[in-house]
Amino acid sequence: MAATRRVERIGFDGDLPRIIAHPVDEQIVVLRNPDVPFRRDGKHVEGPVVMTRGGIGYVVGSNRLDARDESPERAAELVRMKDSMDRGEITITTPYDIYTGGLFGDKSKLAIVFTSGGEGSSIGVNNAEVTRELSSTHVVLGAWQGFQAGVKTTEEFARQLTVLNDPATTERMSRTGGSTLGMSRTKVRFDSENPEDIEAAENLFTNVRYVGVVFGNGGGDHTQNFMNLYLKAQAEGASQIVIGVTPKSMDNDLAINLNDGTIANSLMLGFPTTAYVMRRHFLDEMQSAAGAGRGTVGFFFGRGAGWTVLGAIRNDMEYRENMREDGILTADMENKMDSLGPRTIGLVPEYPVSIPYFAASINKIYNEGSIDGQGGEVRDKFVGVAVSEGFMFTELISEFERLTREREEGRLTEEIVIEKVSRNDLEDLIEDENVKRIMGENPEMAKKFFEQVMKPKLDVWEHPKVDFGPQFVHAVMNSSLTDVPKNNYAEIKYEARTGETVPADRALGEVTGRVEAETIRAGRSGVTTVTYEAGEDPLLIDPRKRGASFIPFEDIAGMSEDQNNLRTLDPNYLRKLGILIEPHFEMPA
Repeated sequence: MAATRRVERIGFDGDLPRIIAHPVDEQIVVLRNPDVPFRRDGKHVEGPVVMTRGGIGYVVGSNRLDARDESPERAAELVRMKDSMDRGEITITTPYDIYTGGLFGDKSKLAIVFTSGGEGSSIGVNNAEVTRELSSTHVVLGAWQGFQAGVKTTEEFARQLTVLNDPATTERMSRTGGSTLGMSRTKVRFDSENPEDIEAAENLFTNVRYVGVVFGNGGGDHTQNFMNLYLKAQAEGASQIVIGVTPKSMDNDLAINLNDGTIANSLMLGFPTTAYVMRRHFLDEMQSAAGAGRGTVGFFFGRGAGWTVLGAIRNDMEYRENMREDGILTADMENKMDSLGPRTIGLVPEYPVSIPYFAASINKIYNEGSIDGQGGEVRDKFVGVAVSEGFMFTELISEFERLTREREEGRLTEEIVIEKVSRNDLEDLIEDENVKRIMGENPEMAKKFFEQVMKPKLDVWEHPKVDFGPQFVHAVMNSSLTDVPKNNYAEIKYEARTGETVPADRALGEVTGRVEAETIRAGRSGVTTVTYEAGEDPLLIDPRKRGASFIPFEDIAGMSEDQNNLRTLDPNYLRKLGILIEPHFEMPA
């Protein structure tokens, strides 16, 4: 986790030409004085912020840190601001002073933006939309790296803020894939007994105690940060704080459990772009391998849900038409989908498969051209496998469960494991011959596996949280179990977090941002998202047509990451789209 920025305050001493002539780390903010009309570029300035200068380069763009790099007209305008200040039309200040003193003494006119969790392409679109809507009445302050700054002391927190109202800043936010405010995975636990958690949670509440608005984004567990803060504010009598959040995640795995017993699945910011970027990169990787007659194994995000794999490998006409309408189905992509798509399968956490079934499926595709074997023997042999990070073979799950029982019964001790694994002696530890062979050839996998056996950390499927699932698949592909002589391995990962926002994802950020801003103005706190029900395919939902829903925090019983997954869809539907599912799996009850 990155360290918190340290900012040396420059303050404002009235010498504006001196300040704007040098790059500054602390932002200069020009405020319109209350009840004083002010015009800029011939237009009346509606909101409190006239313009900003400087700040965190990552947020505002490094080209806006130094007036000397701009046009003479822009620099001259900054200097003329000194005359406006002398006439009492404007006040020139800093984010630190605005936060500590309020907007001309009124802290209820401050809005704080927190990001949290991993990156997602349309985060900036969503936050920019809310910022634009609030800019006519509030000063919107973005917290650098989100809740990581929020849990610091007030003095430290005040130094991590940047005013976002300037149109140049909001436009940059909206047109940059990912969060220009940075991210952190800080969790806020108001119910923890850990002294560090208690201090962090109390710091956060203290830092926002008197502001008017808090909004932002979070993944499944980080969306809970906003709800926890809301409950704390209500309990402490700080009901003036309006809190809004729009969930984001590449995994698209958040389910919101409502008090009436129903479930609202969230179409999460960043997911549509992730599916597209992963598809593009995986197709390119497969094209490179296929020409040489090699297989390809791709690592995909998705610890508990396989939505990203489904989005990357599906080849159906409805999804193609959606991409075509959005202008992102290039001839290159469509050609590769035509040639490579039928020879690609997906492995997802929701549907473990056995090693023999997987190997037989791979051999059929490699030798006959498709999973149904309709192609006859082929010359252009190739197979592609997209693997969610949370996928596990059934044999691995069975071995883990058996070894866990032995550990709990005292028959398997840490001393035995260390001694045998260090010598790569798995004969008496592993029963399944295929698992024994693969781990014997990959001792690092065996070491990680037995670390989980002795000190287990389980995922949403009660499977061990190992980080080698896709690598294990690659090892099986390279073994004598398959007919594929050589395989490439590709990690389709971080580039998908912040790829250029695709139209559906941009629409998702915009529609949720507008509704979130409307509910904030109405004084209502809660979650804003595009929702869908079990049985609906989120990759076929158009946010522009579906629209966003607002769910008050009072209506939420809880949030989970183990209900919004591929098990909500018919297995036969998934099989047609390329997900490998064994025959005994039928439609869940």
